[in-house]
Amino acid sequence: MESHYTVLGVQPAASVAQIKEAYRRRLLSSHPDKTGTQTRGSEVARITDAYRVLVDPVKRQEYDVARQEELSKLGVATGDGLETYSLDDFEMTDYEDEPRWTKSCPRCTYPGGFELSEADLDKGTVLEDGQYELIIQCSSCSLWLVVKYAEEAD
Repeated sequence: MESHYTVLGVQPAASVAQIKEAYRRRLLSSHPDKTGTQTRGSEVARITDAYRVLVDPVKRQEYDVARQEELSKLGVATGDGLETYSLDDFEMTDYEDEPRWTKSCPRCTYPGGFELSEADLDKGTVLEDGQYELIIQCSSCSLWLVVKYAEEAD
């Protein structure tokens, strides 16, 4: 399904004035008197719905949050295609007297889909800022995450 931004032909950072102008333009381009063809009511409804959501700051914020959550579930992220989490986002538990860090998968929602041990953390790549990062895959689906963490001071 097209996003409201795509329906109106604007960028997610568009101002309210740009959204209003795009709304007028899209309505005119879809109007039967201008196109000479019969416009589907659903097309006008999609344009109007997109406009109503995007010009209202509260509705727009709710829409953006829901849209980002949906994209995350689909495994779509920005930049390198991998979402980045801190080790602090994981739940720490003891398993057979060894610490384990687990996190439910944001895509498939499998509980504990991501699990790390101290041995896993020892394999992390050192970054320029002294932190570490590790790329791991969900044990239930194909989603990969980047986990960043720092070594604890003794």
